[in-house]
Amino acid sequence: MSELRGVVGYFDDPDALRAGIDHFNGIRGMRPEVYTPIPDMSAIYALNPSTSGVRWFSLVGGLSGIAAALAMTIWMSWDYPVIVGGKPITSLPPYLVVAFELMVLFGSIASVIGFLFMSRLPDLTPSDAYRPPMGVDRFALYLACSDETERGRAAGELLAAGATETVDIHHAGLGRLQVNQ
Repeated sequence: MSELRGVVGYFDDPDALRAGIDHFNGIRGMRPEVYTPIPDMSAIYALNPSTSGVRWFSLVGGLSGIAAALAMTIWMSWDYPVIVGGKPITSLPPYLVVAFELMVLFGSIASVIGFLFMSRLPDLTPSDAYRPPMGVDRFALYLACSDETERGRAAGELLAAGATETVDIHHAGLGRLQVNQ
């Protein structure tokens, strides 16, 4: 017996999809996944996304770059001291250029790593709800549910939101995904 994973509702066009998203914004506990064949920023904004956590990766990476640069340059100055004109061995102004460069480098690398981590990339297996027509000309909302009671409620809400068709999504173990219509 295959396991019920959720219900997909198909919409005719992006306007109907946005209306469907607005319908679910008013329902607590139902947060749909959105599938569009083309990038649609208005659908993304309709989902009311929260702020990204990638900025914290950038901050930690940049501060780590500054700390690494200052530690490296100060350690190297004391390990191989060159006294010029009686100036102190450790002088901050010449080290700031190296600190700035490592701040940018470490911050950039941390931002890319943070983006990949937060977006769960690379994701080599498609979602249970993904179907090839969603990549061509179909707009869809997917609601995860695990039993018949939730399935009935999810299908009803999708139809009330303007879906033209609902499809149950089943997953049988590690095999291919199945669609029951």
